[in-house]
Amino acid sequence: MNKKEKHCYIFGWNEGGWNSEWATNIRSARKQARERWADQREPILTINEESFKRVTMAELQRIMNTDGFN
Repeated sequence: MNKKEKHCYIFGWNEGGWNSEWATNIRSARKQARERWADQREPILTINEESFKRVTMAELQRIMNTDGFN
């Protein structure tokens, strides 16, 4: 059995800020994020579905150091 490699996908919240998911593809990343944040309590954050982007480890490190997700 050959496991698929997971990649880091970042996404933004409509209310501001960002988060990440590790998944094999962007569709899975979106699904994981929706499931992970489905039962959140106040304040409610809304995932910006159009903001998902696959990033390299170097890009992720830059984003974490500068909060520069654009």
